[in-house]
Amino acid sequence: AYMPPEQALGDVTNLDERSDVFGLGGILCEILTGEPPYLERDGDLLMQAARCDLTGVHQRLDRCGADDGLIALCKRCLAPSRLARPASGKELADAIDAHLASVEQRAHAAEIRAAEARVRARSTLLIGANESIRKDERWRRGAPPPRRDPS
Repeated sequence: AYMPPEQALGDVTNLDERSDVFGLGGILCEILTGEPPYLERDGDLLMQAARCDLTGVHQRLDRCGADDGLIALCKRCLAPSRLARPASGKELADAIDAHLASVEQRAHAAEIRAAEARVRARSTLLIGANESIRKDERWRRGAPPPRRDPS
């Protein structure tokens, strides 16, 4: 279920680290979608691998709800052409590290935006409360209440 097309075709001269990356992409696919790239219900697994028939897996990945960057990385790992895949497991690990760092940065930025929004909301409430207190204070000192605009 994780076999790259070059292996399924018996092309041993083209088996290299990129073939292993295909397998790692298959594991990532199963993590993201709950299923391996090739499924028995779609027919013979070896034939699917030889044809690199990934239509179903791309649809499953697009529906899985994972981050777009992670889905794109998984699709790169599962590319039919081994030259389109990351060159090695290290390159893949570096790409995953970069993805995780960007997720952390986005989460941190979102936390900051949420905190800023809370501060703005509280400031608005405090300003409104302060204005009410000042109006009440003026009224208690005998100043006429402010006129309201009839509109």
